[in-house]
Amino acid sequence: MATSFLVVAFGGGVLAGWATWERTTKATETSAASVHDPQEVKRELKACRRELAKLSRPRATPTAVPTAGEANDAGPESAAKVEALQKEVDACRVRETLVNAHVCGTMRDHITMLSVFLNHSGCVETGGVDEHMVNSFDKCAEFEDFPAHLDEDELDKEERHRIYESKNNRRLSSRESMVGWRDSILEDCRERLVPPEK
Repeated sequence: MATSFLVVAFGGGVLAGWATWERTTKATETSAASVHDPQEVKRELKACRRELAKLSRPRATPTAVPTAGEANDAGPESAAKVEALQKEVDACRVRETLVNAHVCGTMRDHITMLSVFLNHSGCVETGGVDEHMVNSFDKCAEFEDFPAHLDEDELDKEERHRIYESKNNRRLSSRESMVGWRDSILEDCRERLVPPEK
């Protein structure tokens, strides 16, 4: 009975380890490509949190009672998996914050981009840039202060710059001000490019 339990436990551990290695390898391969894709970051973060919650739930007691030595071996393995998943969740959270900083920290660039789009489209088609510009302010929500889950020493120069720009934009701007900018750009474009009605 104990031997059967050991075989099953060992096989399950190998499968779980392989799945974790495969997922971590894939995440590492795709992280550089998807760092500026907010939807991809959200999907990864949700997946990490789901898996961590699954491992954190109490498990049903197995029908075969393991010996004291087997129980001691299973405890550290489970704790190591939970710790590894927690690190993965933390890494996903950092990536999400850096993506938000990139969006929030470049809001002023969005204003310029909207003006360019409007002036090249006869003040009609924006490709959704106007809504994107207004919605950019939502990404500033976590930048009241420097995010506590970030280690400033581990950030590069550009990432630190985006964080501080995001803090400034959070302090000096609002969703209402972004709407005002959008409307004034549209009005200015129409005054210059749309001929008055006769």
